[in-house]
Amino acid sequence: MDKHTIIGMAGHIDHGKTALIKALTGIETDRLKEEQERGITIDIGFAYWKDNVTIIDVPGHEKFVRNMVAGVSTVDLFLLVIAADDGIMPQTIEHLDILKFFGVRDGIVALNKIDLVDEEWNLLMQEEINEFLQKNGFEKIPVIPVSAVNKNGVEELNAALLDKIKNKHRTENARPFRLNIDRNFSAKGFGAIVTGTVLSSNISTGDKLVTLPAKKETKVRGLQVHQHAAEKAYMGQRTAINLSNISIDELQRGTALVEPDSLEPTQELLAEIITTANIKFKIKRHSNVHIHLGTAEIVGRIDWFDDARQLEPNQTYHVRIRLSEAGVAAPGDPVLIRSFSPVTTIAGGKVLQVDPPRLPRDTDTWKTYFDTLSSGDIPAKIQLIFEFSGYRTITLNEIQKALFEKKQTIESAASKLEKQKIIFSFDYKNEVHFIHNKSAARAVEIIKEILDKTLSDQKYKKGLNFKELFNHLKHYHFTEPFLERVLQKAVNIKDIFFDGEVYSAEDIIGSEKMAEVKQQIAAFYKECRFNAPDLKQLSEKFNLDQKTLKAFTLELAKNGILKSINGQFYLHIDVFNELINFLKTHFKQNDHLEVTVVRDFAQSSRKYIIPLLEYLDNMEYTIRRGDTRVKGQAL
Repeated sequence: MDKHTIIGMAGHIDHGKTALIKALTGIETDRLKEEQERGITIDIGFAYWKDNVTIIDVPGHEKFVRNMVAGVSTVDLFLLVIAADDGIMPQTIEHLDILKFFGVRDGIVALNKIDLVDEEWNLLMQEEINEFLQKNGFEKIPVIPVSAVNKNGVEELNAALLDKIKNKHRTENARPFRLNIDRNFSAKGFGAIVTGTVLSSNISTGDKLVTLPAKKETKVRGLQVHQHAAEKAYMGQRTAINLSNISIDELQRGTALVEPDSLEPTQELLAEIITTANIKFKIKRHSNVHIHLGTAEIVGRIDWFDDARQLEPNQTYHVRIRLSEAGVAAPGDPVLIRSFSPVTTIAGGKVLQVDPPRLPRDTDTWKTYFDTLSSGDIPAKIQLIFEFSGYRTITLNEIQKALFEKKQTIESAASKLEKQKIIFSFDYKNEVHFIHNKSAARAVEIIKEILDKTLSDQKYKKGLNFKELFNHLKHYHFTEPFLERVLQKAVNIKDIFFDGEVYSAEDIIGSEKMAEVKQQIAAFYKECRFNAPDLKQLSEKFNLDQKTLKAFTLELAKNGILKSINGQFYLHIDVFNELINFLKTHFKQNDHLEVTVVRDFAQSSRKYIIPLLEYLDNMEYTIRRGDTRVKGQAL
């Protein structure tokens, strides 16, 4: 794949951006009838230059800056056009701010219309522009004098652009596919077609996609890259996509195309921004502003964590933005903020988190939070999500969408956190869920407090079942899978106890007050001898639920007091040993053993005798020979 470069035009109205593109490429980017009639660029236009260079022409008029923002949101290099007879104008300043906020820090300045000024003025303008660039933090930006009318300097500009393109290196990323739509149209026989720049990964004919924020499913019917049919388009390439199963009306500028299940729309985000040097209006907390994300423009409200009553020029702020409608953003995306009315650029920066939690105003907390979000440490960002997620599980897919990273990246980072015992995972409803160990520990303490309080108030209760406990925890917003797993883990390490029916902070089965009951149960089994009681009989006699009794009998069997007969019933160990001694004595005097002999000894029915004899056979106390039995090795 050849490296694809996108050059974004910028500059004040009537400084000759469109004419300069035509001088360079021979292409007229003013495609709209109104643009051609009025002689100004209204919407973004495109010139496909060389084999792998796209030049995006943008409007210079302040009324159409929103269209300019849509055009420069994905460029690699800028070509800022300044007319020699006009010099630096308001949109020159605003466009340069926008380029800076979108991370476009490299490019060229074309000092156009040098045919209208003398040499001395030309040199003066070059000096002024260099000072202007350095003041705004743009280093090593060549200023090329040129005339789009008589083509003076066009060759030098061409050479400077090619040199920039040659040395430009795009940073690849491993994120899922995404493209922000900047144009949409339909073609007879093809249907809906959209254009945009591939922001991450790649796309192939036949791929399934989803539109955001509408969540409409569609499919790639065909692709063009640089006006040529292609089977695949890669990150950084300007691409036209023919989509099926969707209407052109559902594909407006501002819509994003993404891989299915990789990103969700949002109405709230955190960002770090820098204000311009020219804030003309007072922007106070919760002010309405215009928010530019990708190719979309949405009204929103802005608030900040920093101590300031209003936004001041040339300052960094950590902001929370609430959108008036669903938008599309991912961590790392550029964001531009413009005042509500009159409209002018006030700040720009980087999205750090979408759908953020509520954060305390405590300075140390939010500063640490923003520092982690600003880092490239994915495991640390995942841990941050958990620390503020409350008492719920988080799925692998939820983490993936929150960070907009590929599944393999999240799996690797989560695995690292599991090895460090920061989180633990489990399967729930065919999906991997995670719980933060700190959250689980806090949850256990809350559960124990509720159990202690409830059971002390209601002394007749031994514990709370799952439903009762869940209802008591509603105030803490526990989710069911979170509570299930936390309880299971706590029971395994005997931090909380479960008797088969209810949970308690005290070991009901092992407590002193139940020790006597267990002794009574064992004595009752001994009394019943070979006519073993079932759970129903035990429940009626001891006034305990069957699940508790089952746990008690299992413990008695584990401690060797009861003997399980093929899992069908229990015998007291003393009773069982009497049977074994009887068999030893019998086989000293007899070669065979009939069923009736055992029945007469045990004074029991076939219900118990047959399973008992089968158990003796299985354990090799006896060996069956037809209708009788002989002595086994275990005797």
